[in-house]
Amino acid sequence: MCGICGINIEDRKVLSEMMKELEHRGPDDQAFFQSKGISMGMQRLKIIDLRKGLYPITNEDESVFLVFNGEIFNFREIRSKLEKEGHAFKTNCDAEVIVHLYEKKGIRFLNELNGFFAIALWDEEKKRLILARDRLGIKPLYYYYDKRGGKFAFASEIKAVLKSRFLDARVDKNSFLKFLEFRFVPGENTILEGIRRVEPGTWMVYDAANEELRKGRYWELSEKIEPKSEEWYSKKLRALLEDSVKKRLMSDVPLGAYLSGGIDSSTIVALMSKFQKDNVKTFTVGFGEGIENEFEYARKVSEHFGTEHHEIAVEEKDLSILPEMVWHLEEPIGDAATLPTYIISRFAKPKVTVVLAGEGSDEQFAGYDRYKIVLKARRTASLIPTKARRAVHATAKAVFGKHSNITRAFDIAKGRNLEEMFRSTISLFSRDEINVLTGAEPRKIKLMPSGFKAELNKMLAFDIKTLLPDDFFMKVDKMTMAHSLEERVPFLDHRITELSMRMPVQHKLKGNNEKHILKKAMKDLLPREIILRKKRGYNAPMDRWLGGSLQEIGRQLIEESEHGLYRKDYALKIFEKVRKAGRNYNMNWYNSQKAWSILIFEMWHKQFVNQEKIRFLF
Repeated sequence: MCGICGINIEDRKVLSEMMKELEHRGPDDQAFFQSKGISMGMQRLKIIDLRKGLYPITNEDESVFLVFNGEIFNFREIRSKLEKEGHAFKTNCDAEVIVHLYEKKGIRFLNELNGFFAIALWDEEKKRLILARDRLGIKPLYYYYDKRGGKFAFASEIKAVLKSRFLDARVDKNSFLKFLEFRFVPGENTILEGIRRVEPGTWMVYDAANEELRKGRYWELSEKIEPKSEEWYSKKLRALLEDSVKKRLMSDVPLGAYLSGGIDSSTIVALMSKFQKDNVKTFTVGFGEGIENEFEYARKVSEHFGTEHHEIAVEEKDLSILPEMVWHLEEPIGDAATLPTYIISRFAKPKVTVVLAGEGSDEQFAGYDRYKIVLKARRTASLIPTKARRAVHATAKAVFGKHSNITRAFDIAKGRNLEEMFRSTISLFSRDEINVLTGAEPRKIKLMPSGFKAELNKMLAFDIKTLLPDDFFMKVDKMTMAHSLEERVPFLDHRITELSMRMPVQHKLKGNNEKHILKKAMKDLLPREIILRKKRGYNAPMDRWLGGSLQEIGRQLIEESEHGLYRKDYALKIFEKVRKAGRNYNMNWYNSQKAWSILIFEMWHKQFVNQEKIRFLF
């Protein structure tokens, strides 16, 4: 894993400043490349072929140059074919297959790759730069393009793009409204004006001669239902999972796994134990005494597979690292699980350089309760007239208040269609409340992608195409790479994603049984109590933190802010509601989420826009 960056001018000093912002992503080595119209750099974390000085990767006649972040898991098969065709390799790096594939296939080389990656490839003859991102957006890649000013920059992190000196950090107001609605900024735009994401499954070509940029897509998620039996799909899924885990054990450095004791991470540990000679190193994060934890089930899985197990608990004193965490996060994401991810990554790094994890299963095999809730609401809604449902919602507003947690529960029932109901389950601030808070309303984005017929698949497709790359992967990549740690996600081999969209929906959600096909595929390998265990997430004790140590800090940050993006009095009332509600987590969930999101945004704004340090003591 690495960090890459570049600008469309030949300036080693600016490039060095950009690379300095990426040192944590790749502390082992660095590489520079300059030619007319381009400067590229790379900070390398050595995973495969540990020699120094291997980058930038080039082809035989040095007409193609590559800087790269990620891993190509099928590189050995590709390399074997290319060598038979006469291509000469200089290294044992997985990335070297890219320059030779590009020679052979042009931009179509991307279709051959199985992996996660952000690619920057310079074609010296054509004087063009190709940027590309993996199919599911596991690895980040940002860019800034100003055609009128003749400016172009790209990097693995926003901090490095800002060091290009091409732009200042200013909040994109519509992106801020989206952040309030979803807890993250979905889509191509980021929270900052002018800085965009290379979207998952796409490529971009920057022509240095005429300073033009064009884009294309090489992969798209689609629904192609094939009505085969449960037995066929469970065997196919098991075979693909085994192959995916095997491929992701490729490494010249120590590996481990994150283990929660749920079926997803337990599946990964089970298959690693099957294929790895040494005992798997497993890592679990939980919370302090008196708080519900994953430790018990993680220990059971560890004992079952004989792993070398390590645990760490997040304590209230760890909140002191929030400013540091937000600095690495780079964009405000209102997900409190970011903190335990940061802490477990720091904890694991001295023991391993690569970890495997279970992300992506819920979004492909219907693991979240909200899918069941919406589908049940849809069935119920068909039996009750719209006027009656809206009357009940109006009564709830009158009795409990327009923006109360109880009223939010009735928002789903009043939805006129799948889109409205699903939006109610994933939004943080309702659109009405955003209007009250900011005096504006976010532009409505379409949640349900076109081309999907099954209602369950429409919801899964949103989560795969938007929630994963714009929220979860951003969180995971930034929190692991802050500690020079690579996380690999076997469930998100694109072959498994494509399989999930071929199988009938009842194989994924069978009655009330979520992830049915995964349970069937793994029933012979996992303990029965893990197969039957209900899903739990990282339920960080935000109510305790925000009612205690963070209450005054949050209020202070709000009162000191001068950006004018929202009403301070309204935000302060949210913090007060959290304090008064005490530790009734279920009733306080929405308010705690809202307060946490505002807190993270203020910490982010202070550091990135105001360029001030945050100093506070607990």
